[in-house]
Amino acid sequence: NFGKGAVYVYNTWNTGTLCSSGNANTATCTLTESTKISAPAGATNFGLSLDIFGNAIAIGSYDITNHNNGRAFLANKAGSILEEVNSGISNSTQSAYGASVALSSNRFIVGAPHLARSTGGQSRSNAGSAFIYTYNSTNMTSSDYTIAETGKNEFFHPELGSNNYFGSGVSIDGNYILVGARSQSSHGATHIYRTSNGSFVYRLRARSNQRQSSMHYGEHVSLSGNTALIAAPVRSYNSFNNTGSIYFSDLSGL
Repeated sequence: NFGKGAVYVYNTWNTGTLCSSGNANTATCTLTESTKISAPAGATNFGLSLDIFGNAIAIGSYDITNHNNGRAFLANKAGSILEEVNSGISNSTQSAYGASVALSSNRFIVGAPHLARSTGGQSRSNAGSAFIYTYNSTNMTSSDYTIAETGKNEFFHPELGSNNYFGSGVSIDGNYILVGARSQSSHGATHIYRTSNGSFVYRLRARSNQRQSSMHYGEHVSLSGNTALIAAPVRSYNSFNNTGSIYFSDLSGL
């Protein structure tokens, strides 16, 4: 079972000083493992990406050596896998589908940063893509959302080139979606979408004003309301290599 993986669900409660405040050295928090979600048959590196919203859990897995066998699953906190989120991508395809996942109240996003895509009549290896689905409390449903650029439930921007890894990081909250492309233009970028009349419309590409080559800006992204967090984990600072940085952005008004 080497490489299969598992996901553990914990419940937490506090004694003494609240975990969320006070002196971290004196706060006492207790974590209790409530359930284990075992990897389904055929999954590889199950749990490489995770997200949770309410009772719903998103789980991604793929072969980190060959970037194939990409899969994503909808589970619940009781430990049941409700459904596999099937993109239609062959398991033999080097897509890294499941490298990133994100949940909102009824939306499920899966990144596939190694997926080849064609632009301008040319195949772009590792250009990357991301897919959005809808779900309810028991299963996945057909996507209600279309992306203006593709006319279906796939995010892909035509300016992407080979080895951009669009879908490295994904996040969703409210009306916004972030999709990171960790190697676009060498330093990386994050693409921002917003809902409009039942569709997600591309708004802009975010880049750091402190750009460095191979800083992986957008490898991990997170949203809360109108606030976006974008990680550049390989950015260097002065003489310290690969220290990393996190950038805050206010999306209000987009």
